[in-house]
Amino acid sequence: MKKEMRYKNKYLVMLICVAVLFFVFVGGVSAGNEYNVAKWTNPINALNSTNPAYQTVLFDNATATYHMWYIPTGGVVFYTSSTDPANFTRGTAVTGLVTGRQTSAFVMKEGNIYYMINYGDTTENVSSIFTSDNGINWTAKGKIYNGTGLSNWIKIDRPNLLKETDGTYKMYFQVKSGETLNPYSTYLATTNQTTLDSIADGDNDTDFTLVGTTPVLSHGIASEWDG
Repeated sequence: MKKEMRYKNKYLVMLICVAVLFFVFVGGVSAGNEYNVAKWTNPINALNSTNPAYQTVLFDNATATYHMWYIPTGGVVFYTSSTDPANFTRGTAVTGLVTGRQTSAFVMKEGNIYYMINYGDTTENVSSIFTSDNGINWTAKGKIYNGTGLSNWIKIDRPNLLKETDGTYKMYFQVKSGETLNPYSTYLATTNQTTLDSIADGDNDTDFTLVGTTPVLSHGIASEWDG
């Protein structure tokens, strides 16, 4: 009986070891720096346009509509919408933004109003907020950040807003420095305002303040895969 139990325990240990090895080498971890945690479908062409880039997409649950803003060749923001997330038609150029400086667009919606953060002038050193009720015609509503606190920098771009549970906002944005290799880093600015309407008050009062003087995400070594 004892001998039989020893054999059973031995086989149980062997099965556990095989299961662990199978998970590590087949199911859990793949080669290199990747984890197999999900399978993605092959991408499809959802928009036929000339080099569309920097897309922002919002979904309106009330109308089951996807709203997209993108920037094709030429550097002008276009707007389009669709009820099918895989099939957008070529959009319409928006109005009211800074001519020649529209490549730093981010869009959110509160209530019935769309809010866009984009360049506030032609220097690429100022972020402003714009409002629209249709996603196409925009009105400038004041500068919200002008690079105060940064050093050795050339321009700011690619803002992204995050609304916190207390109602305030965090703005993550990219900064291009004067370095030759890997000049881009990500910084954080915050505001105590609790609505986008209060930020879009028409004043150039730079509602956002830089958090610290160092980036929250810096580049790595140029030769590395994530550098």
